Amino acid sequence: MKKTALLLLFALISISAFAQLKLNNQAQFFKDSIPEFYKPIKEFAVERWGEDEELLVRLEINTQSEALMTYMMEYASDDSDRVTWTMLRYCEEPDLIGTTEHLLMIKFDWFMIIKTLKED
Repeated sequence: MKKTALLLLFALISISAFAQLKLNNQAQFFKDSIPEFYKPIKEFAVERWGEDEELLVRLEINTQSEALMTYMMEYASDDSDRVTWTMLRYCEEPDLIGTTEHLLMIKFDWFMIIKTLKED
């Protein structure tokens, strides 16, 4: 009986924690300070998971925002072919490259970009 009650309590805590998932610091920063960078991240997440999957969309936004921040801090000044080709590989809108004010306003899979760059 104690195990069942403990498992039920754990399940309720887990469900309520996931229900309260909010934007992380990086996502909130982009949303508040650089909305033109946040918009493609959100669009990417909604396209991947759908409008009805709010939890997964927020989780994707958080993951992509962390990866974009890592890119900005570690790779943005690296104009090597390795970085360029990796970005092109995971670009969701290759037709827009060269047509926007800033490259970061295009939808990329930032998580995969960072993962690939760190593996090389």
